[in-house]
Amino acid sequence: MDNSPKAHWHKIAAAVLMLTVLIGASGFSLWFTYDSVLGTLAAYDPLKSWRTPSSLREEMESAIRYQLPYRLEIRDIYSIGLVAQGKREIGTFFIVKDNDGYLLRTNLYQEIDPNIEEYARRLGKLRQAAALKGTQVLFVGTTGKFVPGTTKMPEGYLPDHSSLRNLDELFLDLLAYHVSNLDLRESFKTAPLDYTDYYYRTDSRWTARAAQFAAGSVADAAKDKLGVELDSDGFYSDLANYEAYIYPQILLGDYGHSAGMPFSGLDDFVAVVPAFETDLTLEISSQNILRRGPFSQSVLNMDYLNVGDPRYDNPSKTYFGGGVTRVHIVNHRNPDGEKVLLLCDSTFLTTAAYLALMCGEVDARVVASNDAASMEKLVASGEYSLVVVACEAQSIGADMFPFFKR
Repeated sequence: MDNSPKAHWHKIAAAVLMLTVLIGASGFSLWFTYDSVLGTLAAYDPLKSWRTPSSLREEMESAIRYQLPYRLEIRDIYSIGLVAQGKREIGTFFIVKDNDGYLLRTNLYQEIDPNIEEYARRLGKLRQAAALKGTQVLFVGTTGKFVPGTTKMPEGYLPDHSSLRNLDELFLDLLAYHVSNLDLRESFKTAPLDYTDYYYRTDSRWTARAAQFAAGSVADAAKDKLGVELDSDGFYSDLANYEAYIYPQILLGDYGHSAGMPFSGLDDFVAVVPAFETDLTLEISSQNILRRGPFSQSVLNMDYLNVGDPRYDNPSKTYFGGGVTRVHIVNHRNPDGEKVLLLCDSTFLTTAAYLALMCGEVDARVVASNDAASMEKLVASGEYSLVVVACEAQSIGADMFPFFKR
């Protein structure tokens, strides 16, 4: 990075210009949201809220953040200022751009979760409940976008080592509770494609190529460690049996939305579709969705690929739609196949689409958005041959393991 006096004054000038424009734009937007902000102030009860003195600030921030018109345009102005100053981070170092242009979540405090052993104990209880009905259990963990030895962090910036240490400790503690596991970090070392094929630059979640590879890795582990046959001849795990459709520069991922498009850039969106015949039914009860047909017409909704402005249109919704936390898929070409329950974080949800191709049925739940009691009931129901609990390292926490606390 250029630290010459000339470059220093250029950064100062850029910062002053950005601040001036932001103040003007924010004032313009506040003019239009005057009633909302004034209403928040008028409704504030200091006596009722004396125990939470920060509540007024939080309510004001909410009113401004979610009701300001042109907030995305203002964010882009902010983003241009970051680029002009040569910044590599946004906000309070929550997101950092690595040397290859990938946006990564960081962890300034590098805090280790003190409850890892408790999460392992809960997974052990889950395994015991499933075993009573003959159901096998597999825990799957992976690193997320930060991959030691591959990710090139800018000098002076800390990657999120603590999440990886949490994952390492969880794998170790699971041994004591006899829970079979799959470390996808090891699987990806022998994957057929590169890091750039498995992760988007602007999004926190992995690509469809990674989801398809993860599904194949789960099938291998289920067979080798648990004796559950999902893909006996490896046909559904073989990337050669799929076609990748690439849609250039239409995806602005969640990290890109936070940073602004000028700072993050855009990604090519990739849809991975079976090159063989399929007949699936997708059910998303929360949105009254029930579709039957080939993979490209049931699991996928290609309408989301008609992207006008990437700041507003999200092609990631092509898989299942937006805000989905429960998915049920029936494979009509494999009616006698295994039935699998996937309890996962948002990253692993798309893996359900590729697991379904080798199963009879797949139920998937995003754990953090579902009731613990209902998931416990499913695990203990005896309906499934296999329960897969899957998350990336940064999802490890109380929200990912709320079940079987007793």
